[in-house]
Amino acid sequence: MVVDKGKAIEEILTDLKSSSSDILGAAVVSMDGLLIASYLPIKDINPEGVGAMSAALLGLSKKAAEALILGDFKETYIKSKEGTIHLYTISTAGVLAVLARRDANIGMVNLESRQAAKKIEEILGG
Repeated sequence: MVVDKGKAIEEILTDLKSSSSDILGAAVVSMDGLLIASYLPIKDINPEGVGAMSAALLGLSKKAAEALILGDFKETYIKSKEGTIHLYTISTAGVLAVLARRDANIGMVNLESRQAAKKIEEILGG
């Protein structure tokens, strides 16, 4: 049976969004910023822009971890006035970017997102 990887990943992203009202949307992005799949039902959010920004943040985070001799980069998040963006590495395949509300329960966002990242890594063969 041939499985459409894109559809399977989109289903995981939809389930991730459904798992918590704190999660606004999510995208899976390749290391070079290409959008692999997304579920971003947010007005005025450009999925390709999320991809490009996620790849840029991933690159900077990897360089910081390396320069500070902290080992392989795994995840990061940025908190702003209106919300947060969380990045989780998916082996060498890319990154899971998750957008959350400003008052989100970060522990739950991390728990649900890490589980989703593992499932996506299995699909992408990472």
